Amino acid sequence: MAHGRSTDKLPVEILLKIMRLYIEDISETEPHPHHYRWLQITHVCRRWRDAALEDLAFLKGTGEEARQTSLSIEGRVPTGDRETRRKLDLIAGNAARISSLDLTASTDFFLCLGQQSGSRMAQLRELILEREVDNHAGGTDDDQLLDVFLGSPLTKLLLRNFAVPVFEPLLSSTIRNLALDGEYLEVTTEEVLMTLSKLPELRYLCINASFGRSMAAVAAVDPAATIKLLALEELQLTVNSIEDAKFLTSIDAPHLRYAEFDVDCTEEDNIQPAIQLIAPLLRKLSARGLCRAAQFEAPNFDCLDIKFAKGLPTPLTTSPQEEGLHITLKNLPWPSLNKALHAMKVHFKYPLKAIEDLIIVDGKYDYCACPAWYMMFARMHGVQTLRLQGRAIDTMRYGLGFDTQKGTYRILFPVLRKVILDSVQFRPPQPQSGTPFIQDHGINRSGNMG
Repeated sequence: MAHGRSTDKLPVEILLKIMRLYIEDISETEPHPHHYRWLQITHVCRRWRDAALEDLAFLKGTGEEARQTSLSIEGRVPTGDRETRRKLDLIAGNAARISSLDLTASTDFFLCLGQQSGSRMAQLRELILEREVDNHAGGTDDDQLLDVFLGSPLTKLLLRNFAVPVFEPLLSSTIRNLALDGEYLEVTTEEVLMTLSKLPELRYLCINASFGRSMAAVAAVDPAATIKLLALEELQLTVNSIEDAKFLTSIDAPHLRYAEFDVDCTEEDNIQPAIQLIAPLLRKLSARGLCRAAQFEAPNFDCLDIKFAKGLPTPLTTSPQEEGLHITLKNLPWPSLNKALHAMKVHFKYPLKAIEDLIIVDGKYDYCACPAWYMMFARMHGVQTLRLQGRAIDTMRYGLGFDTQKGTYRILFPVLRKVILDSVQFRPPQPQSGTPFIQDHGINRSGNMG
């Protein structure tokens, strides 16, 4: 501190009070990438640092408060880690203070943690665990693997590579966020429904697992019964087979505002049933006015990304308050794309009618699927704004007219008011291609077009 400044005359008590307030303020903020951020204040001046070090009461009080402060622990303990014992002691010795634990470790580490921890984690609210892939990962023989976390008032539970019988004892009515993930995790529709039936306050659900047969004993669930998830707002689901989405028919989430589906279309027979299972959710979102805009994008020839949202353009960008429905169709060659577009035309009939703003983003569009695109666009009677970017023009290469059958011709979007063409490339007119793109609709009908 420069000599002669007014702060140099402050009493030690004032300096310590400022330091204490600063430490308390830093403790309440989000974790900082640079550890020990609170030490920055000790570099303001030597007198400030000396005042803190020489005042034993201050140090004692700070230490006592620190021992009562809740902890947030994040880390990874790989197999063979030389510091495994120290990390075990750190977690087990502070079990009663931990409020958030984000840990990646082996099965043996979790077993040792349960054996060593002397007290329950009474303050634990957020639990994020990843089980390393080993001989036990995803198994069902370690039912007591997570017993150290029993009785914790969990609100967030994110698990990777843990079988249902292992984490089932942790399920409670306080949980609001649940994510189940794991390449070696196999669950059944019955297990998922049993899990959801125990979580009445659930707001966020993410499942990325392999659905199939399981030898584990599962509580009986009536397939005809409906599980009401009145608090559920967000759903994310990876669909590798039709079995993965069957549980959707048994849940009722009237306040759902956003759903995201990642669908593997390797097996063509799964495409139509998967879209059929998603359709009821889309209809409910559309009925609430959350799907008035649609965006299609083909980043690759075998991938199609579809977003339904409340409006354009900002609602289609990623945001914490995203609303609507997002579907990604992967491993989708041309014949499968035709099936997907046909399935959407049939099962998304009413939501497609409600679309007012349509965006097709630049991408890789197979011209062979053009007739299927037209058949689906024909359902969109309410489109008022159309935006085409780059190669998206290939989805409408015959213009804004539509030939349903030979000799039958009509305008594709009857109430279209505005067309935005962004970096599109027009092909020279061909005898078999009909009238030019804009001539079909825009220039002849409305001066507002273009």
